[in-house]
Amino acid sequence: MKKIALSLILLLAAAACQKTQTETTTASTEVGVKEASAILKIIAGEGVVRGVSLGDSATKVSKNEILDKIADQNEANTLGFTQDTDALETVDVFYKKDIAADTINAIS
Repeated sequence: MKKIALSLILLLAAAACQKTQTETTTASTEVGVKEASAILKIIAGEGVVRGVSLGDSATKVSKNEILDKIADQNEANTLGFTQDTDALETVDVFYKKDIAADTINAIS
């Protein structure tokens, strides 16, 4: 009889732990989705990507971009911008440009 009672207690404890784990996972998933949504808004902005379409003037993009310009950008054919999020993550957006035409030809 003691073995049955002990088994029942252990079974109830395991079920309680599983419920707590499920609740914790659900809560952290909801937070993760909210953070991802905020990051997506930073990246997407308005337009194709942050209001920039392929073929747009690189000068216009550099003038209108509201993220912080990456100061140590060494590549002449790249415009780099960055922003730190409230979730302690960094979002970087890079625009590759055709130097001769002064237009954007790739976004990453």
